[in-house]
Amino acid sequence: MKQIMFQRIPITLILTLGLMLGIPNTSFSKPEPNKTSKAYKNTSDIDNNNTSNIEKLLEDKNYKLVYIYTDWCKYCKKMKQTTLKNNKIINKLKQYKNSLSFINLNAETKNTITYQNRNYNYQARNSKSGTHQLANTIGSIDGTLEFPTIAVLNPNNEIIYQDKGMIGKEKMLSIIETVSNLPLTNLLETSEPQ
Repeated sequence: MKQIMFQRIPITLILTLGLMLGIPNTSFSKPEPNKTSKAYKNTSDIDNNNTSNIEKLLEDKNYKLVYIYTDWCKYCKKMKQTTLKNNKIINKLKQYKNSLSFINLNAETKNTITYQNRNYNYQARNSKSGTHQLANTIGSIDGTLEFPTIAVLNPNNEIIYQDKGMIGKEKMLSIIETVSNLPLTNLLETSEPQ
């Protein structure tokens, strides 16, 4: 069976160009609703770092915006207190809850997280520090994981966008708008008879 996969480069290019040019909306059709997605009732919903919640959101067949942070990172704390507590950001996440899931991932969690039928665990570098394998898998850019990092996964759980460092309100709004307007259809793998 031959597999035809959605190509990552065009979406990555479109997303990057849209963000660079400050274009919040694209000409893509609106995604079809996914009824299993999480609703964001208030800011505590996006603070939820429950392992079972992360696993559930990773299984959703929609886009995922993954915020990777640590408790000791001052830029992570600032981004969490400003960008991620901003009412416009929270309202956009509510508006697009059927096409975009927000995942809050502590890079130093000791919990095992199952993702794509594989268990990811915390890996100690020494007696005082380490990182979670899932944070490394999703957040590493050019082999390096820095904090904070955001990653966008498509419905096939392929990374289509990554950015490191503190992200302000306007850029985050642009990312949310751009991703939420990408199509959900025609992304999942299809097969052709040989």
